[in-house]
Amino acid sequence: MQRPDCPSSGSEAHPESATSPSRGDSFLGTPAPDTTRGPSDSDEEGLSYLPVADAADPGDTQHATSCGRSGGPCGKPGPARPSEATPGGTSSSLDDLETSSHAIPDQSRPQVAIHAPFSAARHAVWSALAGATTPPLRRRATKLAKCCRYPTLRAKPCGEIIVCPLRCRDRCCPHCARFRAREATARVLEACQAMNAVRFITLTVPHVDHLLIEQLASLRAAFGRLRRSVAWRAHVNGGVYGIEVKLSNTDGRWHPHLHVIADGRFFPQAALLDAWRAALDHPDSIWKLAPDAPLFAHIEAVHDRRDVATYVGKYIAKPSDLTSWPPSEIRQFAIAMMGQRLLNTFGSLHGTKLDPRDANDDPAATTHVASLQILNIAAERRQRSAMVALFLFRLAFPKLATWTRPDLLELPPDTLRDGESVPNALARVAASAEREFWARIERRWSGPPTEATRKPPPPSTLGLPYPEPETSS
Repeated sequence: MQRPDCPSSGSEAHPESATSPSRGDSFLGTPAPDTTRGPSDSDEEGLSYLPVADAADPGDTQHATSCGRSGGPCGKPGPARPSEATPGGTSSSLDDLETSSHAIPDQSRPQVAIHAPFSAARHAVWSALAGATTPPLRRRATKLAKCCRYPTLRAKPCGEIIVCPLRCRDRCCPHCARFRAREATARVLEACQAMNAVRFITLTVPHVDHLLIEQLASLRAAFGRLRRSVAWRAHVNGGVYGIEVKLSNTDGRWHPHLHVIADGRFFPQAALLDAWRAALDHPDSIWKLAPDAPLFAHIEAVHDRRDVATYVGKYIAKPSDLTSWPPSEIRQFAIAMMGQRLLNTFGSLHGTKLDPRDANDDPAATTHVASLQILNIAAERRQRSAMVALFLFRLAFPKLATWTRPDLLELPPDTLRDGESVPNALARVAASAEREFWARIERRWSGPPTEATRKPPPPSTLGLPYPEPETSS
């Protein structure tokens, strides 16, 4: 859906082939590219190849149903994830630094497959954050590098087995932004259904040289003054508004602007423009408007509520052209957007919840079965139960076959019990294989302490190399 003066930028390219690991690669570490065709990412109703247990739409989740019915969300949605604390200071992290051109370190097989459509944007964000001088941004780079690294098998109360990739949920992560956009679209559409006469409003501001975080604060204050004006209150009852941020291609300055889905009466565009100019021309505003300063205020009737909800949700949740931004601008964007609520309600819709409803944030919604990371590590050490579990994983999730080792055992004939489904067998064998793996680790470290075994690795640190299991003499 194109809007005047705010054209949608080109979407990121989705490669037709995903990177798959070679036979000799270990599970942890960037795999070598393969010519095997990867899963398609063209499904508009959901990421068909991507198992996301923390998405509200069942189309975003890879399900292996053992309860005899089709996959779908079970359990109550969890609370919204709290925003990260805003780091103190902005100037030191905005300096142009020499960032590493190397690939993101320690990428697992699932990561390579999941992030393949967004690899260029993800690497640009990671490089910019890793090259920052402030610890908060560098910590975010580490968190982004771990996004979807350790997928886990989880079971819903109905018995359905799902794969949870454990997303980082960072505002700058291109993969997580896609799911944030889907959640935002669903919430905005739900709010639009409560409106009577829907209108779409776009409000822009002149380009200035201030930091983005200052522009966002001033933009919110200006919109608050507009909502309190007589003209606005006479024509608008309430609605939803969001902030979209772009980097101008003409002068290289920030271009923040507002998208408003309003419920109300006919609002003459000239009256809207005068009210918006008055809201910006304020002593506390950073925009010192000249009489002929270029402003844009557009309003139009909405005939397709789903269309406008999709437009707002898609472009509010993420910047579409982030790969072309300089590292310093990416860092400035990351600082400015931290803790910002990009979708808000006002007027008659004030108090309506627009936060993502993530069932994965509720520990009671699912129970842990096994970690795919542990199963791959155990399979590399020729643990038979782990190799059988990964074989069952391929049967239950055929589109995720590249997430596992290619050299697996054949399925033993006695693996499936009488009447047992593949998902049930996967849950049983995978849980047993993970327990066996940790039992071997405990036995390895239970002997007399030596110089090599004096400090065992913590079980929660999954990326570290574990000692080899005991071998019989």
